[in-house]
Amino acid sequence: MPAATKATLLTENEIQRRRILELEAQLAACQRGDESPQRAPAGTERDDRLFAALAELTRANTALEASQATLQGFYDSAPFMMGIAELDGDKTVAVSANRATAEFLAMPPKKVPGQSGVALGNPAEFERLWVETYRRCQREGQPAHFEYAYPHINGSRWLRATTAFIGFGPTDNPRFSFVVEDSTARKQTEEALRLAATITENKVDGANMIRASDGAIIHVNARFSEMFGYASDELIGQNVSVLNAPGIESPDDVVARITAYLDAQDAWRGDVLNRRKDGSTFWSHASIVTFEHPQHGKVWISFQEDITARRQAEDALRQMNDTLEQQVMERTAELRKSHAQTQALSRQMIETQENERRAIGRELHDEIGQTLTGLTLLLEMAQRLPPEANRAKLTQAQAVAGELIDRVSALSLDLRPPMLDDLGLLPTLRWFVERYASQTSIRVDFHHRGLKNRRFAPAIETAVYRLVQESLTNVGRHAQVDMVSVRVVAGKGTLDIYVEDAGAGFDVHGVLERSDSSGLSGMRERVNLLEGTLAIDAAPGHGTRVTIRLPSTPQESHR
Repeated sequence: MPAATKATLLTENEIQRRRILELEAQLAACQRGDESPQRAPAGTERDDRLFAALAELTRANTALEASQATLQGFYDSAPFMMGIAELDGDKTVAVSANRATAEFLAMPPKKVPGQSGVALGNPAEFERLWVETYRRCQREGQPAHFEYAYPHINGSRWLRATTAFIGFGPTDNPRFSFVVEDSTARKQTEEALRLAATITENKVDGANMIRASDGAIIHVNARFSEMFGYASDELIGQNVSVLNAPGIESPDDVVARITAYLDAQDAWRGDVLNRRKDGSTFWSHASIVTFEHPQHGKVWISFQEDITARRQAEDALRQMNDTLEQQVMERTAELRKSHAQTQALSRQMIETQENERRAIGRELHDEIGQTLTGLTLLLEMAQRLPPEANRAKLTQAQAVAGELIDRVSALSLDLRPPMLDDLGLLPTLRWFVERYASQTSIRVDFHHRGLKNRRFAPAIETAVYRLVQESLTNVGRHAQVDMVSVRVVAGKGTLDIYVEDAGAGFDVHGVLERSDSSGLSGMRERVNLLEGTLAIDAAPGHGTRVTIRLPSTPQESHR
C-alpha cells in the first residue's frame, strides 16, 4: 500500500477517535444535566438528544473498530516494514510497527513500541539521518525517500525508506508514518549489471549480451562490433545465429547445441566459426556465462577472443606433423629396405670373400702347392745323383722356382697391386688395362684427364681402381666384345669414371634384385660409402654404360 494511502487511514482513524471523545463528552453532559437552564430542552427532547448521541457514539465506535481492523490487517499482511514513529527532541521513538518490522529487528512485536531508533539497532549516523528526514518532511509537508545500508545481524542489508508527516501525538511530538523496503536484492542486481556493463565495455576481447528466451542480442561492446564489422546498433535485436558461419553444423544447430549446454551447466567455453558482415569468416574462442537481468530475465554474456592466427598456426602445425609422419613412414620403409639390402650385401660380401679365399686356396693348393712338390722332388733327385749328373736337374729346378715366383707375384697383384700405394692412381690404371688386354684379348681405349702427377686420398684411389677393375671384369665375363672404352676425369672436387661397351647389355633392375649380383652390389656399396653416385645405363642387346662420380680429396698436388 502506498505511503499516502496509509497516511489517509491513520488520519481517518484519528478523526474517528476524536469524534468519539466529543460524543462521549456530550453524552456525559446530558446525563449530568450540565446545560444552562435557558437552553435545557424539555424532558422528551432531552431524551431524544441522548438517544441520538448514543446512536452516533455506537456508529463511531463501530467505524473505529472497522478502521482499526483494516489498519491491523494491513499491518499484519504487509510484506514490507511499516509503522509510526515520533520525534522526541533529537531522537526517534517507535509508536507502532507491523509484524514485518518486528521480524526484521528480530524482536517480539509488542516490544517495538516505545523503543528509540538507537535501541532498535540504528547506528548514530543513521539515527541522525532519520531525524533530519523527519524534520524535512514536517517542514516541507512532502513525503521523503532515502536509502542506506543497515548493519543487520545477518549481514549488511540495503533499506529504502519512505516517510510522511501525519500530525502530533498526545504529548505534542510530531508523528510520522514510515514504509521500509529491503532493497538488498535490487541493489545487488544493479551492482551486478553495472559491473557486467563495465566489464563488457572495458574488456579487451569482444563482448555481447544475449537474451536467453529468444536468442536476441541486447548489448555489444565496441571491440565486438569491430570484430564482426557491424555498427553497434545494427546487431541489437538480431538473433545471435546471424554471427555463426555455416560449417559442419548450421548456424541454428550451433546455437541450439550451445543453448542446451547453457541450460544445463550455466557456462560454456569453446571455439566457434564466425561470419562477419562482409561474409568473411574467422575463428574465436568464446566464454559464455549465465546472468539474471532485471529487465530481460535470463541472459548470456559472451566474451569472444579472435583466434584465427592461432587456428591457422595449429592447422599449419598439424599439416607439418602429418607431412613429417608421412616422411617418417617413408624413411622408415627406406631404412628397412636399406637394412635388408645391407644384410643382403653383407651376405654377398661374405660369399665373395669366401669365394676369393677359396680361389686363393685352390691356387695355392693346385698350382703353387703342386709346383712346390715338383720342385722338392727335383731337388731330392739332384741330391742322389753324382755331381756331374745333377746339373740338368738343378737347371730344371731353377726354372720351376722362377715359374713359382711369377705365380706368387701374379696372385699378389690380383689381391692389391703395390704400385697403387707407391706410384699412385694413374700408373696403376695404365698397368692394369695393359695386363687386362693381354689376359682377355679385349682392347681397352683408355683416356684420362687431370690425373697426371696427382695423388688422391687412399680411399679414393683404392675405390677408383676397384671400380674400374670390377667394371672391366664384368665386360670380360658378359659383354662379348673385343673393345671397351674407359675414361677417368678429375674435375673440381669430383672424380668421374666412364666405362662403356657395345656388347650384349643386360636388365639392370633384374640383375640388381638377384642375390648373385655381388659385383654390381659391391660397386654400389663402395660408391655409397664415399657419398658418390652410380648410374648404369644398359639394356639387352644395346650395350652398357657405367657412370660413377666420387668426391675427390687430393692428398697432394704433385709428386
